[in-house]
Amino acid sequence: MQKTLATFLRAAGLPVLGVAALCLASCVSVQETVIAQMGQEGEAQARVVPEKTFSVLWWHKVEGTLQRPFRPIELAAPEFDPVDRRVFVATRDGFLTAFSEAGARLWEVDLGGPFNAGPLLVNDPRSSLPQNKETAEAASDSTLYVASGSGTLWALDPATGEKRWSYTTTDAFMTQPVVADDLVLAMTAADTLIALDRATGTWRWQYRRDLPSGLTLFGAARPAVSGQRVFAGFADGFAVALDLEDGGVLWARELSRAKAFRDIDGAPVLDAQGNVYFTSNSDGLFCLEAATGNLRWNQQRPGLTSLALNEVGNKIYAGGQGFVGLFDTKDGRMRWGRELPDAAVVTGLTSTNGQLLAVNGAHPMLVIEEESGRVRRVFEPGHGVTAPVRPGSSGEVFVLSNRGYIYGLALHP
Repeated sequence: MQKTLATFLRAAGLPVLGVAALCLASCVSVQETVIAQMGQEGEAQARVVPEKTFSVLWWHKVEGTLQRPFRPIELAAPEFDPVDRRVFVATRDGFLTAFSEAGARLWEVDLGGPFNAGPLLVNDPRSSLPQNKETAEAASDSTLYVASGSGTLWALDPATGEKRWSYTTTDAFMTQPVVADDLVLAMTAADTLIALDRATGTWRWQYRRDLPSGLTLFGAARPAVSGQRVFAGFADGFAVALDLEDGGVLWARELSRAKAFRDIDGAPVLDAQGNVYFTSNSDGLFCLEAATGNLRWNQQRPGLTSLALNEVGNKIYAGGQGFVGLFDTKDGRMRWGRELPDAAVVTGLTSTNGQLLAVNGAHPMLVIEEESGRVRRVFEPGHGVTAPVRPGSSGEVFVLSNRGYIYGLALHP
């Protein structure tokens, strides 16, 4: 087999890497130019793949070896520090790990519980300038927040992983924390939005809606904040705007009255025109006026659970059960839609550098051309990718695979 492959590669004008190197490359990405495949008769066959859209810079095993589930899954998106160029990864074994930009392990801390969502790094305003020798001391003002499925939200020192404070509740936290003014907010599995004091972790307020009697989905909507308003979706089909100061209700709109799966689990997205977008699993995509909650339009597309706004802010991408599409923010008109094979469910969307990265659970990650919806390439690290992709600041992205590997990818336009 090795001789056959070498002969084929030379005939194709490609360098001979050796079988081990060829297998390694095919495990972490699709070959850039030609893939050698063995046919039924044992002959090598060539298949041309799409153009080069990313390169694997580095990868590292994060999750420990004690747990080896038959179908592994990692839910927590990585977090990136643009100042000190660090990557933070929370995995199902309960560990939070920090890596350098080059993939070197800096520290890790055992926080005891699985993670349904990733950490959030917040730099103090005093350390918002680019890092240099004069401002190096200011980096200690940044804080890393992470909430776990065991019901604890931590504030940690991003340089060392040292715990600064923690808050524990009886329900699992389901979302990445959100920091606004002096508050930290996160949603629990009991449809309770909890607000904590950013400096001390002291409880400030909470808002809860009763779970509906019918069937609901596993998940929760990460809140979004604009000014002094907090926007959140709930499993009973309601979208709500709350006062950031005390959690008082500013408006509440029932978007779905379905008997089951009316959940509004997609994290709401805000645009610069004063609109807020929600997804209902039963009733599709909604655009509301952020100030009043009045409906602007509704795109009836059941099964939507993930949203992303393009960098310009005039196109909204939505994905979910076997589908991903682009919609116009003015009227909800679908610009393009793509049905996904094998009923793949989009679990996260990331718009960056003119491309849409769609993760699909056990299926390969899709690299989609934002304007046309054309799938340019796939990334299959083994068992797929469930956690949303985190973009860096220089064209790179960070991907946590279901097998517990963190990848640094250079994304090409």
